[in-house]
Amino acid sequence: MRVQRPEVLLQSMVLSLDVHREDGMHEWAQITVRYFLSDSFRVVVSGLPPSLWWAENTAVRILYGPTPGISREFVGYVVSPELLLTSGQPHFAGGQTIDVRYTLLGATKHMQSARQRTWRTCTAAYMARQIGQEAGMAVLAPDHARLFGVRQQALQSDFSFLQNRAEEIGWRLAMSGTLLTLTDPRQPLERYEPRFEQHQMPGRQDTMTAFQAVSGETDPSGSVRAHHTSMGLSPAGQISAAAYSAPRWDLVSSETVPAQVSRFDTKQVVQSYTDAASVVQAAASRDLWWVRGSATVDGDVRLGPGCVVQLGGAALTRQYQGRWMVLSAHHRITVNHVDRTRSTFHTDVELGRDQPTSLTTLPTASLPVTENALVGGRWNARRRRA
Repeated sequence: MRVQRPEVLLQSMVLSLDVHREDGMHEWAQITVRYFLSDSFRVVVSGLPPSLWWAENTAVRILYGPTPGISREFVGYVVSPELLLTSGQPHFAGGQTIDVRYTLLGATKHMQSARQRTWRTCTAAYMARQIGQEAGMAVLAPDHARLFGVRQQALQSDFSFLQNRAEEIGWRLAMSGTLLTLTDPRQPLERYEPRFEQHQMPGRQDTMTAFQAVSGETDPSGSVRAHHTSMGLSPAGQISAAAYSAPRWDLVSSETVPAQVSRFDTKQVVQSYTDAASVVQAAASRDLWWVRGSATVDGDVRLGPGCVVQLGGAALTRQYQGRWMVLSAHHRITVNHVDRTRSTFHTDVELGRDQPTSLTTLPTASLPVTENALVGGRWNARRRRA
């Protein structure tokens, strides 16, 4: 892990980094930096705020990952610096250390600006491209059939406005650096499909340390579809209890009854049958991931919204094995500068499925090839040179 920007004149080292990526949210991060201050310099800076080092709105670029070849950039801006002083703060000969925790917001921070304007007969994709390009973002937004005539209120930010449009068509709004995507939630944004396993057996190293099914009792129509019971493990590592009730059954034919979703939405007034169909489809899309799970896995910088993962292992009951869609990823990195082998990198993921035991996906999206460039103190997307 390396801070590429800003340049720090004081001697320092990074203690920890958290990076969070989630559908419909700005990317954000928290980084804790330890500064080494000599006694003479400490007298000068005593009483000054931690922004002496990274001031608010400073542009930040952080490269994180297990190796330089498998790494990812976080680009954004300082939102707030927080000085951490404890009685056990380490000292060294002739000086002292001071820890500062910085909260950072991603490159979409400038989309927090509020404005008032009117959009007439526009698709959500057109609005995303227009707003994204104004903010210096690269945009992937396929067209959707629904047309909008809507007024953006003076107190509503560009980001909030786009998120509302995404909800109205049932699509995913996701950010990655200076790339903004507005796509069908079933469309993966990564071709890479990592596999994580949990065996809880002597001699085998698990790549997934925790898993929990957090929902899945009902289907989108509100009827009982499946009931999941927790799995228990005996001290010997054997499965001692696991229960799963299948989807609804037809008592006459003894066959599985698929979900039949019928919706009537009277909250929105539309001008055509096409728009009415879009409203109903959007409602179904918002309930797409009705089987949910959460897991803690070995750190992988490629995990984020739109990534598909495969789960397996002897400790995982059969219905939860297979492919899942990542809805959010929280990367947690701690650095031990004395013994690097004790440094840790874990990722907490929220997962979703549209079927009790499987995942339905569309072809993987083709993302624009860009890089994050700092222009005039602001992060912008720039086409990557061959």
